[in-house]
Amino acid sequence: MAKQNKGNKALVVQNENAPQNAVASAWQKATSGIGSIAALVTNETPINTLPALDKDQFIALDKAEPEKRLDIEKLLLDITEISKKLRDLHEDSKKRGDALALREAAVERRSAENKNRTEQLEVLDKSLKELQATVNKSKSDLANKERELEQRELEARTGFASQNVAAL
Repeated sequence: MAKQNKGNKALVVQNENAPQNAVASAWQKATSGIGSIAALVTNETPINTLPALDKDQFIALDKAEPEKRLDIEKLLLDITEISKKLRDLHEDSKKRGDALALREAAVERRSAENKNRTEQLEVLDKSLKELQATVNKSKSDLANKERELEQRELEARTGFASQNVAAL
């Protein structure tokens, strides 16, 4: 049955066959919304919940002035929507946290790989420096031997020239 309120108030529809009134239904939705948030929160955090109402309290709320009843229903609907948004935000932040943890693990893995590569490069650099020192020593030894040979050749040529002069 529909009733027209006095003045410019909204039309209120009352369904007498419904098992719960609109306030009780909104109360239940708001309570379950807050309960869904409570399941997400750790035990260390205090949780605010809506108090449990008995049937008489719902009947009293249903008999309240239509404006007050609509205000209560709107507030309860707002609580329900906010709790859904909060739950969605919590789930989103959890997903982002998980993604961040995966990225951090990847960065740590790459950092460990880079550290290992750096150590390998340091070992290779040390080996190359040792090889370079060996090569430089060999070059020096070869240059000394070449100078000795040139000296011997010079001595041999001058010696041969003096022997040629003596022989002639």
